[in-house]
Amino acid sequence: MDIEERLRKLLTLSEQGAPGEAENAQRLLEKLLNKYDLALDQIEREASVDCTLTFRNRHERDLTIDVAWYVLKAGNHKYDKSKKNKYRFIGITPAQAVEMEFLYDHHRKELAKVLEAAATAYSVRNLPSPSFDGEKEQPVDELSDTEKIALEFYKAMPRSSPNRQLSEAGSAHAH
Repeated sequence: MDIEERLRKLLTLSEQGAPGEAENAQRLLEKLLNKYDLALDQIEREASVDCTLTFRNRHERDLTIDVAWYVLKAGNHKYDKSKKNKYRFIGITPAQAVEMEFLYDHHRKELAKVLEAAATAYSVRNLPSPSFDGEKEQPVDELSDTEKIALEFYKAMPRSSPNRQLSEAGSAHAH
């Protein structure tokens, strides 16, 4: 890494890093500027872009924040949430934008599979249907990835037993 690239990264970190990290980056930036007899205005700032991630539900909304935290390495980065179901991350590098979009797309697809598997497992576990025969098991190697996840959820999921108020009330009136 050449010195200009290192200085640009330190400048970005001093402006966008977490509080302690930003101060350390600023100190190191000033030390290197003095060492190489450079001025801050001689450092070409790295290009910045905005990145918008769209979400459809609270799980995806939380995922946008988690991905941003992971990629940007800080929770204090600027973002705009004024538009419904969108977060726009402001002034990040092009590389960060590409990484955020890639990771968000990947994890959103994986999350959808897991949520679908959980919903299937819950229904089968708590509301058995005539089309499901719990006695006949399909070989695991013939199951899709989502079905394998659903099977694991099914095995670990407790049964939910609602109070049967209607049937109890009906039987009390019958007597």
